[in-house]
Amino acid sequence: MEFSDEEHVLGVIPNASGGMLGKKMYNIVVTDRRLVMASLTSSMIKVEVKRVTRQSKEQGVGRLKRMAITMAAGANLYRRYFSMPVADILSETSGNFTVEPGQIKSVKIKTNLSNDGTGYEILIKWTGGKLALHFSDISPKDAKSLLVQTLGNMVK
Repeated sequence: MEFSDEEHVLGVIPNASGGMLGKKMYNIVVTDRRLVMASLTSSMIKVEVKRVTRQSKEQGVGRLKRMAITMAAGANLYRRYFSMPVADILSETSGNFTVEPGQIKSVKIKTNLSNDGTGYEILIKWTGGKLALHFSDISPKDAKSLLVQTLGNMVK
């Protein structure tokens, strides 16, 4: 049996937003060792929109379907993290950072709708501060079960 010391991505809580008017967006990448807060920037979304638009044109996709693909492009950016080394995820933007399990004071997932009525809220408190993010692309149950794999009973 071969032993691997490589860090693995277990899952992602995609497109979580917070801050003033939801201007900060993160994909919360959960690895078998820690959380990686991967910043989602407008320039990343623009590049992805151009890429999928070009690709769908080359494939001869019709205009309406191409428009739908383009509209979903930014929302689907998180999928690439499943095939990226964690070191590459961390270095992708200057806004990316990690939260180690030993730094975490608590993680709470509110299963009631967030203030804007469009999803759920995750509150992460750690030695470096706290972060309240809204998410809606996965259920709070799925988010909790993903986080528990790395953080155990710190997740409420």
